[in-house]
This record gives sequence, structure tokens and C-alpha cells, in this order.
Amino acid sequence: DFDIEMDYDSTLMVATVSLAVFFNVNRIFEMEAARVWKSVLVEALQLLGPCGLATFAFYSWKQPPLRDGPGKFRNKYCLWFAFVYAGSMFAIFQTAEDCETSSDLPQCCSYPGLNADYNAQRGLQVTCDKELRCMKPFVEGKQICALPHHLESLAANITEQKKGIHFDQDTCRELKGRWKEYSSIRVGEGNRSAFQDAEHEEEKFSSAFRLFRTVGTAASVEMYFTISGVLLKLIFLTQHRKSGIILEQDQAHHGEMHQRLGESMINASFADRPLVASGVELQQSEA
Repeated sequence: DFDIEMDYDSTLMVATVSLAVFFNVNRIFEMEAARVWKSVLVEALQLLGPCGLATFAFYSWKQPPLRDGPGKFRNKYCLWFAFVYAGSMFAIFQTAEDCETSSDLPQCCSYPGLNADYNAQRGLQVTCDKELRCMKPFVEGKQICALPHHLESLAANITEQKKGIHFDQDTCRELKGRWKEYSSIRVGEGNRSAFQDAEHEEEKFSSAFRLFRTVGTAASVEMYFTISGVLLKLIFLTQHRKSGIILEQDQAHHGEMHQRLGESMINASFADRPLVASGVELQQSEA
């Protein structure tokens, strides 16, 4: 099917990458809203990943790289690199998709980041730092590990509490036990306390933001899975000694099939028309 302009695999790649970029665009607007300009640039550059991979896979699918043909570097090493990259990103987004429905932290808490300004925005130190949350109650009478509802005003003061504290094995074990106990507490017949904290925090984001994030994450899983499958088929088809002969025979077979199909359609169209000679319609006479 290499000579068909938009076959099933090509259509699937185009459709999934068109939806997958919602995730990246959503992240760009998230960083822009927080006025974290370095992260805006990083997120914009990350668009090159899915777009470049999809373009490479689409081109390679239309122009299969022969093992012994010209451009050996692209034919072999780039093909394998793209396959490994697509598989790695599929595993990452598969984990992120599961996290969307099962995490007890808001938006799975992609924290800490390399940018210190990003880590400080919206009180992420408090929201995503389980040890800090479980050190002591933030508000008088509040349960340990519970998430405060006014992060922006408390984050600057609370993070100071963690400075100068030596975290040995006993301290980390105690804090881990506090979080496990807190995350297992159920509120009435509803979700556990940690999940309710996460839901309450995510409600601060718009419905459109959450929708595009979910759609982008799910589409990214499908995109990387599709591209991995296409690249794997290309590896099987092109990375052995007789791949050139097989591809030539495949194209010749499809060319012959298309010619036969065209001839059949032409014959069928003429068979349905009445014969005309000198402007007089010839009818079959009954003998």
C-alpha cells in the first residue's frame, strides 16, 4: 500500500498527531498563564518531538528506506532511533494516562521541574511535596497531610519549614507512613481524603483546560502506539537482504491490480450503455 496516497496507516497517523498536539499546546498556554517564560520556550520546543516523529514515519512509510540503498544512515539508524523513541514516549504517556484517573495528587504533579520559577508557581511545593504536607498541620485543627485551600498565601512560609531539616531513614519512614494513613482515609461514602484534595485543586482549572489535557494525553498514547507499529512494519520489510526485491514485487503487484481494476471499471461502464450507430439506437431483434 505504499503507492496509495492516504492509506489506513497514513490516515491514522495524521488523525492521532492532530489530536496529540493538544497536550503540548495546552502545556504552552499553562506556562504562559503562569508567566514562566523559560518553560513556555521549552514546551514550544517539545512540539518538535511528536511533529518530527510523525513526519519521519509518514515519509518513511511512503518512501520505504532500503537496507542497501542510498542514505544508509536514515535507512537503518534513524529508523531504529525513531522506533525506540516512539516506544519510550508510548510508555511515558501510558503512565500519564493511568495517572489521570488514579493519582492522589492534582494533575499527577509533574514536579519538581528544572525551572525553579515553575516549581514555585501556584504553591506546587506544597501541593506535590508529600513530605512537606505531612510534616505538620498547615492550619490549626486541620489533619496532617491535608492540602490547604489557600496555597498562594501559605506556600512561601511553609516551604521555609523544610529548610535545615535532616531527612534520615526514620524521618522519611515516618512521613511515608503518615501519607499512607492519610490517603487511606475515606470521607463518608465518597473518595479517599487525598483524592478529594486532588479533585478540589483541579477544579480551579477551566473545563476546557482539563478536557484538552485529557484528549491530548489519550491521543498521544494512540499516536505513539500507531507510529511504533508503522515503524516496526518498516523494519520487518526493509531491514533484511531481500527487502528490495519484496518491495519491487509489492509495487508491481499493486500496479497490476490497479490496472485491472481500471479496465474492469471501463468495461463495466460501456456495458451499461446502449449501442448507437449513425444516431439510431441498435436494439437486439428477437429471432
